[in-house]
Amino acid sequence: MQVIDNQQQLLSGADLQRYFAYPPKVARSLFIGLILMSIVGLCTLSTLTSNAPGMIGTGLFLLFLASLPFDIAIVRLIWYHVQAKPTDAQYEAWVRSWLPGMQKYGMQRLGLAPGEILGAPLFVRGIIWFHTQESAYYHSHGCPVRVLRGKDGNLHASINKFTFFYPTQHYIAVFSGHVNALHPLRSESTQTYFYDDIVGVETTTYGQQFETLVYTLQQFELRVSSGQSVGATTYARDADVEQTVRSLRTLLQDKKYGTRGGGGGGMGFAGI
Repeated sequence: MQVIDNQQQLLSGADLQRYFAYPPKVARSLFIGLILMSIVGLCTLSTLTSNAPGMIGTGLFLLFLASLPFDIAIVRLIWYHVQAKPTDAQYEAWVRSWLPGMQKYGMQRLGLAPGEILGAPLFVRGIIWFHTQESAYYHSHGCPVRVLRGKDGNLHASINKFTFFYPTQHYIAVFSGHVNALHPLRSESTQTYFYDDIVGVETTTYGQQFETLVYTLQQFELRVSSGQSVGATTYARDADVEQTVRSLRTLLQDKKYGTRGGGGGGMGFAGI
């Protein structure tokens, strides 16, 4: 995807990897280390009580070896926590920095000139969730799909989906593109829907459990008479989504029931 690449100025690839890095799995190493240290420690203690001073040095050396799994696990934990990681706000700024370039790229992919668009393009931002068809595509190519709960209490995804709607005189052109924080692999698609074929705009709100909490998400969909739909999983009460829904509904009402072929002034399209 050839977009304006100023994202490196915000966060580097290493920054993004650290942001989504899982805490090291050290429970087994800690457990094994404690068991080994206990066994060797008891053996060393027995040499002290059996008047075998020549074995003390050997016992201490074995105790040092036995403690290595425990020590390495502790070092890994310390290293994980002392590394400088991007904040949630920095990551969100990095994701949103893709918007201008993707908007222009979507127009290029659809072959649209600025004068063909009624008002400003609309957009919806979604996240790629686990166990979905879109996540299966990435997993099949060895690409991780991660979602974490930030310190701000919100969910942050490693793959974000932006869907742009470009209203024209006779149809809505749609471009969907993914922003992948952890891998070069991305997905994109284009569609064109004539106004007479569009059934409506729908949002469905539901609860999604993540770890120990339940988050309120919504499914946004633009449906057409053929049964096709284009949409994304978004946060409920997302201001951008609400504005896009209102603008699309106003546009469809005007095209279906108002002045046919009317212009875009006064429709209140949300810009980027």
